[in-house]
Amino acid sequence: MSLKITAKKYLAVKKAEIDLSGITVISGINGSGKSTLANSTYKLLDKALNYSRIVDDEMADNLLAFSQTLFSSGNTLSGIIPRNDAEKISQSLFFSMVDRKKGLEDRRTTILQTMEMMSQSVKEIKTLKTEKQMTQYKAFITLLSTLAGNKTAEGADIDTVFSDLRKKIESLFTSSELMKSNRGIKVFQNSWKKDFRKALNPMEFNVEENDVPIIDAERNIVSLPDSVKNVVYMDSPMAFGEENSRRDHWNELNAFIKNDKTFGPMFDYSTKEPLGILKGDFEWNKQKTSITYKLPNGVSFDLFNNGATGLKSFTILQLLFREGFIGDKTLLIIDEPEAHLHPQWIVHFARFIVLLRKATGCSFLISSHSTDMVSSLKYISEKELGRSADFYMAEQSNDDEFEFEYRHLGDDIEPIFETFNKSFKVMDSYSGDPFNSSNCEENK
Repeated sequence: MSLKITAKKYLAVKKAEIDLSGITVISGINGSGKSTLANSTYKLLDKALNYSRIVDDEMADNLLAFSQTLFSSGNTLSGIIPRNDAEKISQSLFFSMVDRKKGLEDRRTTILQTMEMMSQSVKEIKTLKTEKQMTQYKAFITLLSTLAGNKTAEGADIDTVFSDLRKKIESLFTSSELMKSNRGIKVFQNSWKKDFRKALNPMEFNVEENDVPIIDAERNIVSLPDSVKNVVYMDSPMAFGEENSRRDHWNELNAFIKNDKTFGPMFDYSTKEPLGILKGDFEWNKQKTSITYKLPNGVSFDLFNNGATGLKSFTILQLLFREGFIGDKTLLIIDEPEAHLHPQWIVHFARFIVLLRKATGCSFLISSHSTDMVSSLKYISEKELGRSADFYMAEQSNDDEFEFEYRHLGDDIEPIFETFNKSFKVMDSYSGDPFNSSNCEENK
């Protein structure tokens, strides 16, 4: 994998250049931009890999808006066309709007068929008997003409209006295919805006592949990464099993691990030390609504409802491995993997990460506050991989205490430990003789 994160004046990050190859670890105090870098890297790569999905989502929104206007125009025909025809048109458009699982082609077919029903019903109108009916019909023509892109509805011929509407639908699909082919930045930025409430500036944050920016402003193109094909972002084991979360990456993770792929064998990370419940096995229930975790002594339990939170961290990685997701072009981004873990389990989890890298060739981007996690990744990597994990540390800028620059440490973790040790100095200021002059002076 030949990827590099680049950030400059991006929220709390004043400057960062972070290579992603093997196991990359970033560390720093809260508010130094670690989660920003992790989340942004995931979003950028996920959207670059799934650019066509972004275009399809935009197309789905366009078709929804189109259907809504058709629905409104159909309502204006109430009392003018036969009641059965009006109900068929309304029902067809209603289900087209609410059934978001339908493919784009199915939606196009439904809309075209509904417009044909609408056209035939209108043509069968013999006379408009009242002024109210004339007003309704005029409103109907005006809505459709506007939807078709016509500036005026005066004297509009019904055949021409529906012909223009069909052309509008076809132009939307043609434009969609062209966007997929061109892979322009605007579509990408619009999707990013929904997540971060501002358009992505590739000069502030980017990911480079072989020194070429994936979001290439000069060429106005979003490149399709070659060195990574799968990317996962895990910021909490609480994501596991969470349905319809407001966090897109939680939904995407759960949607993937609940797919119909056949389970492979468990990943073996056995050690001479006792693993306790980590030695268990698990299976989905038939509906894939929960996981049954089985211990070697025969005891089993529902992992979602009764399982230890820390156990879910191991299970997520096991699931990804057993379903064949993890390979040499997979990037696993894990924010504070030590969260919810006992110190002993932190070491086991670090070993799990290193052995996954060894067995599959996958890469990791890990942010951590833990001395146990940092040191474990260093020393276990050296033993199992013949090289240490690669470390970066966020340092406060000399110009602004709320901005941070990321320094490449290589395999040297001492600077990280120095920042961790500051907590002891803070604790010392609250201990000892409360009347000690040095303590009192320090606490002023």
